[in-house]
Amino acid sequence: MAKFKNISPRGDIEVPLLDRVVKAGETFEVDDPADAARFAEQPGNYKPVQEPKAASKPARKPATPRVKTTDTAAAPAAPASADQEDAK
Repeated sequence: MAKFKNISPRGDIEVPLLDRVVKAGETFEVDDPADAARFAEQPGNYKPVQEPKAASKPARKPATPRVKTTDTAAAPAAPASADQEDAK
């Protein structure tokens, strides 16, 4: 099965071979290799569309940098404010 995109400068094109109108920029499929060859012969009107190749392996996630942790003691308490010291 071949895919083509309508790149005709005329815009929408009536395509009797497909028995329909192909809109400007539309991608369509052709099952018959002989019909596909007819579209391929018209590079000013139709552009072959390549199927994206499936990746053989899934993409790897980037490695997450390991963070070195250190044992931290409780932080020293903040100094008391002047209002707290007056209350004593």
